[in-house]
Amino acid sequence: MKKRKRRLFSFSLIELLIVVMIIAILAGLLLPVLNKARESARSSACINNLKTAGISHLFYADTYDGYYLQAGPNSTGTSTNTWSNYFCGGSPLMNALLPVKEIEKSGKKYKFSQSLYCPSQWNLFSAAKEANQLGSLTYGFVGWNMEGGIQNRLGNFVVVTGRYKLVFGPKVKYPVETLLVSDSIRTDAGTVYPRLGAAEIYLKNSGTSTIGFLHSMRANICYFDGHVAAASPAAMAASRNEMKYYAYADGACMSF
Repeated sequence: MKKRKRRLFSFSLIELLIVVMIIAILAGLLLPVLNKARESARSSACINNLKTAGISHLFYADTYDGYYLQAGPNSTGTSTNTWSNYFCGGSPLMNALLPVKEIEKSGKKYKFSQSLYCPSQWNLFSAAKEANQLGSLTYGFVGWNMEGGIQNRLGNFVVVTGRYKLVFGPKVKYPVETLLVSDSIRTDAGTVYPRLGAAEIYLKNSGTSTIGFLHSMRANICYFDGHVAAASPAAMAASRNEMKYYAYADGACMSF
């Protein structure tokens, strides 16, 4: 009885190279689409986070007779805490307005809420020098007290008393157009940290933490009426907010 010979199939080197090239071309076509889809998902999550932050501000203003908190005193009154520290329960002067988590470092516990951070920047644990920085690396509230020319035209709504920096909501003339909190990028002593936000930002002061255009060159912004929308640098510069300085996700600082 004769044994059947098995036919062995093998690829030549040229055929193998062709297969590898086809896979590489397909990967090159698919990766940008996947990256775009991932960034779109991050932008959507960022919008939801900003809505949560905006609702917290509206809740605070409703409780405190129309005043929005930009910053306030720490527990001893010797320095200032950001609005984000207050909203996370980081100050004994107020209960947390948001769901919070705790981390411990050097025997101390620090509170933060993931709702106050852009998903495209969620790099805090490796980038923050100290755990107590977490409360100041969040979405940005415009430091309107230092933006006198703009805020006077928008309603002269800033109230500074002691270590409290507040915005009186009823005096905001254009709540649909005026920034409340937005994507932000931290700048410290001239160094830009594109993966870190800043709880206090400025629109016209160079070299300071500013609005960050993190999502395909657009920034997600929550306005004083509570709505959230994405905006381009050109749209922001042409708006009543009169933005002059801003930064991109790659760390490039720009100006008009």
